[in-house]
Amino acid sequence: VLAYAISAVNKRQPPERYLDLLLFDVLSAEYNTWAGRPTLPKAVVEARSASPPHVRATSFGQNFDVYEYFIYEPLQPGYAEQAVYVAYELYRRGVAEMVSVACGPAYHEKMLAELLPGVKISCVESSPFFRKLSPVPVLDDVPAGASAVVSFGASHLDNFLKWMSSRIRAGGLLIVADEFIADYDSELERRRNVIAHHLRYLLDIPLNKFRVELLSAYHAAREGRVRLALDIMAKTYHDISKELGGGGDDVEKAFLHFYRLELTSLLLGAAYIEERKTSVEKFVGAASALGLKLMAQYRVYPTGRESGTHVLVFRKL
Repeated sequence: VLAYAISAVNKRQPPERYLDLLLFDVLSAEYNTWAGRPTLPKAVVEARSASPPHVRATSFGQNFDVYEYFIYEPLQPGYAEQAVYVAYELYRRGVAEMVSVACGPAYHEKMLAELLPGVKISCVESSPFFRKLSPVPVLDDVPAGASAVVSFGASHLDNFLKWMSSRIRAGGLLIVADEFIADYDSELERRRNVIAHHLRYLLDIPLNKFRVELLSAYHAAREGRVRLALDIMAKTYHDISKELGGGGDDVEKAFLHFYRLELTSLLLGAAYIEERKTSVEKFVGAASALGLKLMAQYRVYPTGRESGTHVLVFRKL
């Protein structure tokens, strides 16, 4: 199954086998969408019809609609590919047991279980909403002396690298799959790169609605007019929310829900709230200072010359 997944990713063509598995369901929808046919994975369709559990909000839940995140996060470009790269690294390094940090809706953990059924997977998750929904055992913290830790999208948390370096044993692995922006030398440049990075994900989705606004904000950010770009995006966020209150095409509305999620990340990221994205160069430097040596690096989905979704593999010295 892993070999077929790697082949599908290399060819970037919709898979024809194992479509009952979550990984290939999402992968097939991704490739159809990239080919100009916006497609929803079955997982998204099914989640939309489910009843949300009622739980108290955490910091994440105060900034993001956790239910919207649970349903529509798999629509992010490159979402399923991350799991294939991580599974390949776990397989080639002979990992038998791993802990996933901040696993959220645990879609990636389900994909890893499909690709590597012999690997024991547990996760650390603080959100009561996601803890209740988790299909894998949930821990309160990464066990001391952990041999392999995986992070999908959590590496921008406060003190993430210090936390990981304190829990992983010498010789242990840290695999980070996350979004990184282009390198920067100032706060203005960082904000510009955050905006451009997020908007490239949205502009790669073949949807006509709000495309003019997204392009306007993207070009404004690229030209250094960060305040104008943020103003456009704040208004677009409001307009998308208003649009979602009405009727319309189900597939289009699903992608607009993802747009709203991504714009939430963009606006919080520009303000350095909750979302604290950095560049690969700065992240690898900080990891090295804590005794985490980079062993492998992949750019799974590009959003610019250096930015995009990356998978980074570190070994604790």
